[in-house]
Amino acid sequence: FLQRTADIYPQRESLIYNQRRYTWAQTRNRCTRIASSLAARGIGKNDTVSLFAFNTPEMFESHFSIPMAGAVLNTINTRLDAATVAYIIDHAESRMFICDRQLWPVLEEALQSCTGRPEIVIIDDIDATEKPALPTDIAFSFYEDLVDRGDDSFTWCPPETEWQALTLNYTSGTTGPPKGVMLVQDNVLFELEALSVALGVDERDETLLFLPMAHIFARVGYLASLRLGYTVS
Repeated sequence: FLQRTADIYPQRESLIYNQRRYTWAQTRNRCTRIASSLAARGIGKNDTVSLFAFNTPEMFESHFSIPMAGAVLNTINTRLDAATVAYIIDHAESRMFICDRQLWPVLEEALQSCTGRPEIVIIDDIDATEKPALPTDIAFSFYEDLVDRGDDSFTWCPPETEWQALTLNYTSGTTGPPKGVMLVQDNVLFELEALSVALGVDERDETLLFLPMAHIFARVGYLASLRLGYTVS
C-alpha cells in the first residue's frame, strides 16, 4: 500500500503535524531510510521494536518503517507506569526502544527494574512543551539519526507469509499482568480493505486523529490512509 500510494500520489500530503508537513513521497523516503538504519543495527524478522510516544510523525512513520525492516512493532500506552513498562520490555523481548523525550523519566525508571537492555532511541519533538534531561550514563541515539544515516535505496523485507507478525500490543487496566495481542499481516490487510469500504473514504478526505495511535483499533483507522492516499493530521 505504501509503494502504491507514494507512486500514485507522491505530492499529496500524507501528514500534517503543527508546522511539519510531509508528502507521500517524503514519507516513503523517510521510512525507507529508517528501515535501513534498523537493519544496519541488526534488527530483523521477529525482532520487537517498542515505541513509547504520542501521536507524532515518528509514531506514524514507525508503523511502516519497522515492518519494512521485517521487525514487529510494539506500541506502548503512554499512560502506563514504569513497572508496567518494565514488564512489557521483558515480556516482549524488546531489541530497540524508541521513546519520546517527554516520557524518558518513565522509561528511565523502568530500565532500573527490567532485565532487558534494549537499544534506546530518543524522539526529540521540537514542539514538546517539556524537555526532561537526557541520560548521561546510558548510550542512546536520536530518532532523526535513523533518518539521516539511512539508505533510501534499501530493499524492504517483505513478509514471508501472511501469518508473519506485524504488531504486538499489550492490554492495560486489566487484572494481572498485561496480555499481549498480536496482529499478523493478514489481520491488517483485511481490516484496511473493510474499513475503506465501510467509511467510503477517498483521496479528498483528511482524517484527524484523536485516539492515541498506541491503541490497536486506532492503528487500523489511520493506516487506512494508505488505501486511498488521504491525509493524516
